[in-house]
Amino acid sequence: MRALRVAETMNRVHDVFNVDRLKHHKANPIMFRNRPIPKATPVILDDDGNELHIIEAFLTQRQFNRKKEYLVKWHSQPEHEVTWELKKDIKHVSHFKQLLQALRERKQAIKATTRGECSDPSGKR
Repeated sequence: MRALRVAETMNRVHDVFNVDRLKHHKANPIMFRNRPIPKATPVILDDDGNELHIIEAFLTQRQFNRKKEYLVKWHSQPEHEVTWELKKDIKHVSHFKQLLQALRERKQAIKATTRGECSDPSGKR
C-alpha cells in the first residue's frame, strides 16, 4: 500500500492505493492519431538561466483594490493563458509605453465603432 500526497483541494480523494493493482502503460499510436500535437513554447532564458516571459499585448485594464491591473497576453502563449498583472510588477518592461498606447488605440477604435463614427481619414461616410 502506498499513500499519495494530494493538494488540499483534493481532500475528498482517497490517497491510499495498492501498488499490485498498477499496470504498465503501453502506448498505442493508433489511438488519438487525429488529435493535433501541441506545439512546444520556446523557452527564452536570461543571463542567469531564469525563464523570461515576454508581454505581447495588454488586452484590457481594471482597478482592483485601488491598484491598476492589466490583462496580459503573453508571447507564444494561447489566449486562455492570459493573466492579470499589477502595474507595479510590469511597468519596468522596455515596451510598456507602446503596449499602453496600443491598448488606448484599440479602446478608442471600439468606442468609435459603437458610436457609428467613420474611421475613414477623409471624413467621408
